[in-house]
Amino acid sequence: MKKIFTMAIAMGAVLAVSCNKRVLPDVTTVDISDKCADVEKLVGGVVDNVILPTYQGLSDEAENLYAKIVAFNSAKTQANLDAILPAYKATRALWERSEAFLYGAAGDSGFGIDGHIDDWPFDFVDWPETMADPTVQAALAANDLDDVFVVDDFASIVGFHAIEFVCFADGKARELSTLDPFTVSYTKEGRTMETTVDLATIGNYLVAIAADLRNYCYELEVSWTANPDAARKAAVEKAGLSYRHPSLGVDYGTIFKNPGDKLKSVYDNWGSVLKDIIEGAIDICTEVGTEKIGYPYFGYPASDEDVESLIEKRIDYIESPYSWNSISDFYNNILSIKNVYYGGEKSAVSLHSFLSANAPKVDEAIVSGIEKALSEIGEGGEDNLSKGGMKYPFAKNSQDASVKEAIDAVTGLQNALEAASALFD
Repeated sequence: MKKIFTMAIAMGAVLAVSCNKRVLPDVTTVDISDKCADVEKLVGGVVDNVILPTYQGLSDEAENLYAKIVAFNSAKTQANLDAILPAYKATRALWERSEAFLYGAAGDSGFGIDGHIDDWPFDFVDWPETMADPTVQAALAANDLDDVFVVDDFASIVGFHAIEFVCFADGKARELSTLDPFTVSYTKEGRTMETTVDLATIGNYLVAIAADLRNYCYELEVSWTANPDAARKAAVEKAGLSYRHPSLGVDYGTIFKNPGDKLKSVYDNWGSVLKDIIEGAIDICTEVGTEKIGYPYFGYPASDEDVESLIEKRIDYIESPYSWNSISDFYNNILSIKNVYYGGEKSAVSLHSFLSANAPKVDEAIVSGIEKALSEIGEGGEDNLSKGGMKYPFAKNSQDASVKEAIDAVTGLQNALEAASALFD
């Protein structure tokens, strides 16, 4: 997750759901002391019907992406390079649909998986210098590539955006000839420098970072269940990754389902669990509207030192600029909120049903806010604008009027979610 700029609303404040429509929350607080049975079902539904299935699907897609990259490394043809793109996008979609629940194992308070596999913008200076390092070259020449980049020292040159940078350009797979060899020019301390990497090393590098990505996706999955898949658990252990809470020694699903049990949970009560679930949705909503879409549209805040350093390095802040997957990323981020809010198809109680019964105007604002944000962003593709979404590709149209409309819609959803969070203060 990137630095978040939260626009909190005070208890009882006006709730903005769009640029031209405002509603007042019908209640200012919800007492859950007599509703714990419903909240227990709600939380169980989020864990069992949303979080765990999403991570299981992500592991499946990461396995397939790894297989496609291994196939390319074995036979370096244009067809095999082309086959990586749909596998990458399928894996990327599941990851972006998980970003409403970066609490637990994924975030900095867990195992920092988000920062390892989704670090962006891509570091144009670190990548060529690392690839030119003799130690790294020797590691990539070894037979076992699974654990080359598992340590966080390499976070800026691994993960989704590293695969994207090497494999894709202008929304499609690179021409194989541009990887044979792959030459990267970059500016450091006012000097233009260049690094050239041969195709054999590129192939091994892609296998290594795809294995690393797969292993971290496995880590997400096995961290949320008491009964993980044995093969995936073994792969996590082989990579030296953690999958149990460091002090409690239990999985994160158990932690969420057992508030008040000091041997099984870090939460004191159901209200604190519910609050974290809502805050997770707020965090990704804020990131999408303020940073992922907002920074490229409005410019970077002068107070953000991290962003200033990126400007000095001349690094583009747009996420997914090579695969042209940005709009799909944003759309799936909002879908992650929707999935959490509705709790999956099998959930007996969801945030939606709970708030509909206890704070109907807040629920109405969230429901309409989700659909408005999805509509204004769109799923991507050449016809996205004509369908009412943002102009595609975002990498070339970040100043289009449709971008501001999407920002406004996401901000409306953010405000609605903040009103829901305030109910449980």
